Amino acid sequence: MLYIYSLIFLGIWLVYLYKKFGQKNTTILGEEMAKALLNERIRVKSDISRDSPLNNINYNEYLNEKHLLYPLYNPTDNKIIQIIDQYCKSSDQEEIRKSLSIDDIYTLITFSKRSSVLALHQKKLELIKSAIHSLAMIELARCDYRDIMLALSIINYSAEILQFKPSTFIENITVDLDDDLNAYFKKYFNEIASKHSMEAISGYQPIQIKDSIGFVNTSYKKYNPKNPLHEFLYDISNVVYEDNYMYESITVAEEIPPIWLSAESNKEFSEYYEDLNGCASLNTGIKSGQNKDNMLLIYILEFSNTKSPKSMMTKVHERNTSKFSRMLILNKNILCIILARSIVVGKKDYESIDTLKRFETRIRNILTTNVNQS
Repeated sequence: MLYIYSLIFLGIWLVYLYKKFGQKNTTILGEEMAKALLNERIRVKSDISRDSPLNNINYNEYLNEKHLLYPLYNPTDNKIIQIIDQYCKSSDQEEIRKSLSIDDIYTLITFSKRSSVLALHQKKLELIKSAIHSLAMIELARCDYRDIMLALSIINYSAEILQFKPSTFIENITVDLDDDLNAYFKKYFNEIASKHSMEAISGYQPIQIKDSIGFVNTSYKKYNPKNPLHEFLYDISNVVYEDNYMYESITVAEEIPPIWLSAESNKEFSEYYEDLNGCASLNTGIKSGQNKDNMLLIYILEFSNTKSPKSMMTKVHERNTSKFSRMLILNKNILCIILARSIVVGKKDYESIDTLKRFETRIRNILTTNVNQS
């Protein structure tokens, strides 16, 4: 149920966009997915001659299997690679494509992104080829083309590092491609990738993590902290997973929504944001059970000095709230803000200020390690 707030916000945002930009030839956020779902319903009602080879194969939502920071090769990856190999050898590729559900399609898109990052980590070109072949199994009409664009941008970036040209590989691909997808492949490499950076195309930024490169969602915002905030959050995600939380998304942002600071607008904290180098966040929730409607948000902010985070923490502490639980941890020029609440009105929160303290020592240790103030 973590996505309830997101859906509410999306609805409000769609109304706003429609009122402001609701003319012909304008793509409204969510419109492409609505078309994809409609085409999926049409597919389900048609005569499907075979079962999907990906039936019940997907990535575990409770693990970090959708992270693009440092994915680990797992049995699901291996199963999908075997299915891709069988597809490439099959004489019934069109029938197999039509047998795939929209969930299967998004499993393949997830695989393509994971496989591209794994290719960088393992220095294996075969994983880049598998990533491309996984997309080749997809019908473009039953997904949002922007999700394909994101996957291609990660494939392209990873391939260039490994000195491989995916556009040439696709031109000579031997599998039977969906016509719309084939046209989009050509458009991407001829018109999009040749003119725009990966960050501009996808909103993802390549970053150094451990001994390789991973990708973090910047949502098209600048992200240039001196410290690896994404690595801090990756380590923190392991801490909360060992407790009762699942792995979720790590993103970066320029500011924290004012509600979490008990403020009406970010103008109340603008003096501190002027000294902000970068901000990253972890959004997660309870794994399962009666408390699964609770969310945990963790923001890490890096400032160019030690005065601003200290003053900001004091100002936040002066603002009490009964709507959610909040804990702040300060280490030099790094400020960590942990937030928790139920996303169902009237339902008791899983966490309190006192219970959040069980994370304090381990999070503080993570923040203390190799903090760079320069």
